[in-house]
Amino acid sequence: MSNKLRLSFTQIATTSLDALLLQAVQEVKKDWLRQIQALPTDEQVVLRANIEQKNVPECATTLLISKISVNGELTAYRSGDCKMVLYTHTNRKLKVMNTTLLSKNDSSNDRLFFRLVLNAQKELDIQHNTPKYEIVKQANVQSIIAFTDGIGLESESLLNKPRAESFTDLREEIVYHLQGTADDKAICFIQIKSGKE
Repeated sequence: MSNKLRLSFTQIATTSLDALLLQAVQEVKKDWLRQIQALPTDEQVVLRANIEQKNVPECATTLLISKISVNGELTAYRSGDCKMVLYTHTNRKLKVMNTTLLSKNDSSNDRLFFRLVLNAQKELDIQHNTPKYEIVKQANVQSIIAFTDGIGLESESLLNKPRAESFTDLREEIVYHLQGTADDKAICFIQIKSGKE
């Protein structure tokens, strides 16, 4: 999914993140169907039998997609429980920007689901939903930390109330922070630097 989104950014002439996501979903569906249809017949028979017995293969993902200009204009798309902390720098100190991305949001807490099914012609097909989502726009963003729900509460608290003097110091502190959860985790650090830095 992430690779299709990356390609959509470069191939589609739109600034709409929801349009980019829709295009990426269609490309993923086409790729997966092509791979399923290339399976040996006996494997396709097993898949059909499983689906007919209500053992439906399914996968889901949360989404957090954003783009930021070098001028600090951010647009973010979120579906699920991932979070993003946006920072501006005031008097050389990190200042957290107050957005809905700081915490879970019931209006966008969802998942993108893909489900392998049999269509009306009894052919293998893939269904997907249109998840609830939110679009957030913010100006003057200088640094971003985006992360999955696997990041522990202690680390999340540190990101929301940084003690560090700089973004670099905060990144160093978080990188060596022991995570207590067994959940999968990902964290992404982005900073816009001027030519003098």
